[in-house]
Amino acid sequence: MNELLSLLKNAEQQDSMKKAERYVLVTVLVILIGLVALMMFDIRRLQGTARVVNYAGIMRGGTQRFVKLEMTGFTNQVLEERINKIVLGLRDGSKELNLIQLDDEEYQKHLNDTITIWNAIRDKIADFRIDRMDNREELLFLSEDHFVTADKTVSLAEEYSQRLASRIEKLEYGIYACFIVIAIMFLRQLMHIIYVIGSRKDFREWDTVCGLYKRDYFFEHADNVLKEKDNSPYTVLCIYVEHLKVMNERYGVQKCNTMLQELVDLLHKYIPECIVHGRLAEDTFAFLIKMQPDDGWLNRMQEGIEQDFWYPISVKYGVYDEIARDLSMSTTCDRIMMSVESIKNLYGSNLVHYDETVIEQARKQHFILENMEAALTGHQFKPYFQPKHSLHTDRTGGAEVLVRWIHPQQGFMNPGEFIPLFEENGFVARMDFYIWEEACKALRSWKDKGWPVVPLSVNMSRKDFDVPDVVAKLVSLVDTYGLEHDLLHIEVTESTISGDPTRLASIVRELHEAGFVIELDDFGSGYSSIATLNELTLDVLKLDMSLVRKDDPKVENSALKFAVMMGKMLNLKLVAEGVETAEQVERLRGMGCDYIQGFYYCRPLPQADFEAYLQKE
Repeated sequence: MNELLSLLKNAEQQDSMKKAERYVLVTVLVILIGLVALMMFDIRRLQGTARVVNYAGIMRGGTQRFVKLEMTGFTNQVLEERINKIVLGLRDGSKELNLIQLDDEEYQKHLNDTITIWNAIRDKIADFRIDRMDNREELLFLSEDHFVTADKTVSLAEEYSQRLASRIEKLEYGIYACFIVIAIMFLRQLMHIIYVIGSRKDFREWDTVCGLYKRDYFFEHADNVLKEKDNSPYTVLCIYVEHLKVMNERYGVQKCNTMLQELVDLLHKYIPECIVHGRLAEDTFAFLIKMQPDDGWLNRMQEGIEQDFWYPISVKYGVYDEIARDLSMSTTCDRIMMSVESIKNLYGSNLVHYDETVIEQARKQHFILENMEAALTGHQFKPYFQPKHSLHTDRTGGAEVLVRWIHPQQGFMNPGEFIPLFEENGFVARMDFYIWEEACKALRSWKDKGWPVVPLSVNMSRKDFDVPDVVAKLVSLVDTYGLEHDLLHIEVTESTISGDPTRLASIVRELHEAGFVIELDDFGSGYSSIATLNELTLDVLKLDMSLVRKDDPKVENSALKFAVMMGKMLNLKLVAEGVETAEQVERLRGMGCDYIQGFYYCRPLPQADFEAYLQKE
C-alpha cells in the first residue's frame, strides 16, 4: 500500500491536472457537506412546521366548539385549557407539544391577532357565564372573527411549509449534482490507479500490507545486489513474529496487519543502510543491509521495539553478520531461520547470530531423521548394559539397558543427538519397544544357558505412555519370552509424568500391579518433588548423579543424605548414579544406599562384554 501511494504521488507530481482535480474534489466535498447540513436543518424545520399547521387547525376548530358549548350552557374548562396551551405553544414554541416558532412576519402578525381575539373570547365567556344574555351577540362576532383570523394563520403556515419543501427539493438537486461530480472524479481516479499499476510491472512484486518485496522478488533483487562488483560486506537480518496465526484468530487479520505495518515502520527507523527488504512469510521479514562496524544498531533496535511497540507480541531476531556472496539469498535466509528455530518459544532469548555450527547441527538432525527407520530395521540400535553394584553383596545386582546407535559408516552416534529428536517426533516409542525386546532376549538367553540372571532396567519415555494398551503390550512381550515380570524394571522420570500426572500415574500403577518393578529415575535432578513420591507406585529410587557429585562430606545435613533418608522412610531401594570415586562409594555405603551405578565399577557395556563381566563375578 505504501508503494501504491508513492506511485500515485509521483504520477500526480508529473500531471498538474491531477493536482487540480484533487482540489476540485475537496471543494465539491465541502459543498456537499454544507448542502446536506442545510437539508437536514430544513427537514427538521419542515417537520416542525407540519406540527404547527396541525395545532393551528386544532386551535381554529377547537375555539368554535368551545364557544358553541358555552352558549348552549355547557362549561368545558379542560377544552379551554387545552386551547390556551396550544395558543401559547404556537406563540412561544413548546417542547411539550414539540412546536417551533416560524420565522415569517405575516404569519406572526396573524397569529398575534388570533391570540388577541382568543383572549377577548375568554373574557366574554367569563362574563357570559354570569349573565348568559347580555353579550351573546358580541361573543358570536368574536367567534367568527377568530375563525377567519385563525384560518388565515393556518394558510400562512401551510405556505411556509411549501416554501421549505421547495427549498429542500432544490437542495436535493444540488446534492445529486455533487454526488455525480464525485462519482465521476472517483471513477477517473480509479482509472488512473489502474493505469499506474499497469504501467509499473514491478508493483506486482510488493506485499501490499507492509510495503516490502514479496519473498521471491526479495531473493531476486538481493541476489542482483550481491552480484554487483562492489566488495562491500553485507549483513542479513531476519525478523520472526511468534504465534501470529493465534493472534490472527484472537484479534482478527485486519488488526494484526495494522500491527505488522507499524512494526515494519519502526524497524525501518532503527535498521541502518537497508538495501533491500522483503516479507518471506506471513510472520517473517528479511532485510539486506550494509555491514555495520558493531552491534550497536541491533541493541538500539531491540530497545526501541521494546519501548515504542506496545503490542503484546514476541519478536525474534536472526542475524547473518557477514554473508557469503557465493550463497543465494534464499539459502542465506534459510540458514538464519534455522538459527531462529533454536530460540523460538524461549522467554528472554530474542537474538541469535548465525554460525556454521547451526548448519552442521541441522545436517546431523536431517541425517538422523533420514536414517532412523533403516537403523531400526537393520538392528543398528544396540543395547548396552551398565551394571548396578550391590553394596550389600559386593556383586552385580542388576543393570540398566541403554540404547546406542552404531551406524555402518558413521560409527558410534551420541545418544544426546538422536534421543531428543526421537522424543520430539514420537519415534522413541518404537525404539523403546525394540530395546525392551532386546532386554527380554538377553534374559531368555541367560536363562537358557543356565547363567546367573540379574534384573534389567529399561527406560519408559513420555511418548510410550501414549501408545494404546501399552501395559498389555509390555506384558505380552515379557510373557512371549517366558520371563518373570519382576526381572524387568521400568524406569520413569518425574518430567515424563508431569504432562498428565493423573493418567500417567495410573498407567504406572497398572505396570506395578502387573508385577513389574518401578524405578523413579533422576531423582534430585531439578524436577523432583515429594508429591511425586506420593503419586507414583514405586519400588526403587534412583538418585541423580548431580546429588552425588555436589555432595560435600563436610556438610552434616546434605541434600544427598536427605534424599537417602527419605527413600529409606518410604521403604524404597536406593540406587546412586554417576559414582566415580571410592570416597563416594564409602559415603553412600555409610548412608545405607543399596546399589551403585557409575564408572567407578563399570561403564555401559555391549551385551557380550557385560556377559563376560558377569562371568568373572
